[in-house]
Amino acid sequence: MADDTTTPIARDKMGRYHRTPEAIARDAEAAHLYFEVRLSYRQIAEHFGWKNHTSALQAVNRALRDVAEPTKELRDRRDCELQFLWDAAMDIYNQRHIVVSHGQVAKMNGEPIEDHSPKLQALEQMRKINAEWRKLHGSDAAVKADVTVHEVTQQDLELQEMIREAKAHTQAEEQQILDGGTDG
Repeated sequence: MADDTTTPIARDKMGRYHRTPEAIARDAEAAHLYFEVRLSYRQIAEHFGWKNHTSALQAVNRALRDVAEPTKELRDRRDCELQFLWDAAMDIYNQRHIVVSHGQVAKMNGEPIEDHSPKLQALEQMRKINAEWRKLHGSDAAVKADVTVHEVTQQDLELQEMIREAKAHTQAEEQQILDGGTDG
């Protein structure tokens, strides 16, 4: 069953579903509302009458995929948003958090007990922000490798051994010359 952001859909001759031009335009408008007007996903969902914010998120993501490569301006804006989120998470991580129980600061041996939960939550958010940043900049893209396979034969191994022996012999002769003697 299609979500509420892809209705109207159409089928091609092979029976596959495709988004109609109306759905594509609506997704583009959702992206405009998110990036330009700065509405939240929940506000976008309400604007279109969708059931929840996930539908708005999916519409914005489809609109971004429709663009072959996001423009530098959109990428830079998203980069700034991610930097803001990173800085906010880092601020939370760097603060000292204490345990409060029943409205009172919890203490052990007269010292406030430190609460590590906010720091761990901040680290988790930073991990997610980092993943988004890597996606935005293509750091997780597959790496193409040019590999050449060379079969090593017994003759190759014998040649390598002859070269090693010749180098060792030459080095011994050079050392003998440097030592000033010739045994001939």
